Amino acid sequence: MFLRLKAMGAFQGELGQAVEPWPYVLVATTLVVVATGLLATLVPTLKGIRIRPVEALRADA
Repeated sequence: MFLRLKAMGAFQGELGQAVEPWPYVLVATTLVVVATGLLATLVPTLKGIRIRPVEALRADA
């Protein structure tokens, strides 16, 4: 689907309907936020999976 930039800032698709770009920006922003959250929790989770329960209870750790 080829898009052309219209004078009013909207895009026009194959069928001639105006397609506003804000839903795509919203989806892209949501994906970036979700990916950042998943990556931020991945390392501590993997570290927590490898830890043994006895090591978690030790006070000197």
